[in-house]
Amino acid sequence: MSELQKNPVKDIIEGDFNERIHALSSGVCTFETALDRIESWRQVGRFTVFNAGTYDMLTLNHVLGLVQCRTLGAMSLLGISKIETRQDQRIVHEIAASDSIHLMVTLDTNRALEENKSRRPEKGGAPKPTLDWHSRATMLAMQSIPSPGYEARRSAVDYITRHGPDCCDACPDRTCVNNDNALMTVKLQPHLVVVNSESRGTVTDLERYKEGGLLPDTQIAIVVEQDNQYEDPILGGGVTTTSIIRRIRS
Repeated sequence: MSELQKNPVKDIIEGDFNERIHALSSGVCTFETALDRIESWRQVGRFTVFNAGTYDMLTLNHVLGLVQCRTLGAMSLLGISKIETRQDQRIVHEIAASDSIHLMVTLDTNRALEENKSRRPEKGGAPKPTLDWHSRATMLAMQSIPSPGYEARRSAVDYITRHGPDCCDACPDRTCVNNDNALMTVKLQPHLVVVNSESRGTVTDLERYKEGGLLPDTQIAIVVEQDNQYEDPILGGGVTTTSIIRRIRS
């Protein structure tokens, strides 16, 4: 019998994390690693979904968003815009929870959050990030989606990369494609990109790229974060990182 590692519980949880969480490697471009991954999925017929976010202090609605990405991918694969019947729901659920859908998420680097979101009043006035990039990626990697019969679960996220300054240690600062998640979409050419309506700059860029013919086969799904979100009476509304920070600081 092989010797147990120092923390066998962590080994149980993190068994496949090396395959699903991007690790900075000296001399290896972060974008090239993401591109290799998404191309390998396409070669075996997977429907690829791409999403960008902060995922700081993971909440119920973050998890809901991951499942929504997979669900939208399944709907896109089926060619439907609405789930109207129980049968529709089961078919979409079955595909969303299968290997037919592969989801790549890119997380803001720590420096991106420090520069763009830290101490903004509308974000709770707290320093950002709340957690380090690797902690945020680890929480994402732990999330799962159940099968229709709820007898099994599969990973919700198939690969986690990063975007923003300091995303890559092979390219000069801010020159890696992964510095800009909208440009990443153009270069990766996923079947579907899911973007939050509040990310107005990214929405504008993606729509411009689409109109310019740079995303010929990529569908764009713009989601409203507040739709169908989990709410909490103590927080007085949606369960978000900002609302939690405001509650703690009140």
